[in-house]
Amino acid sequence: FSDMDEGLLERGKLMAHQLASSSEYGVFSNNHVFLQDIANGVLRQPDVHGVAILNSASETLVSAGEFSGSDQGESATHKEVDLLNPIRSSKKGFWIYQPIVPVQIALENAGSMSFNTPQIGAVIVEMSGLRTEQSKARMLRVAVVVTVLILALSMYFAYLVGRGITQPIRKLSNA
Repeated sequence: FSDMDEGLLERGKLMAHQLASSSEYGVFSNNHVFLQDIANGVLRQPDVHGVAILNSASETLVSAGEFSGSDQGESATHKEVDLLNPIRSSKKGFWIYQPIVPVQIALENAGSMSFNTPQIGAVIVEMSGLRTEQSKARMLRVAVVVTVLILALSMYFAYLVGRGITQPIRKLSNA
């Protein structure tokens, strides 16, 4: 079960990281159509419940899907993000906050990248844990059924073996 949870979290982190790097140009150029296409593409992934792309002032540029736990939809997403804890978990799933930091190649250092620039925006991806929970429940049911069947067959074979040993002893005792 923990492997399934970790897999979902890692997949969410990878999607948020990829979304942040692909939306860098759209946030910089304020291209809402480009950003909406990217957000809709991420929303089509399994278990993704909501996507929001924010600018540097934490204002929502585009969003796709719905975020659980906020009555006002995407407008409340940036107010609920804790920068010190980029992953927030709830009963329905978890949010992943990923800053958008422009990658600039310094001409003096031809091969190195500088990450000292301030963030130009952020992305928030909400992953739903519903499918994972359903898989866990299905796996648990299968494990219980298999365990009960194995125990029942083991007891039946023990009964047959025991009967094969005790029955001749009883006949001998009666004789």
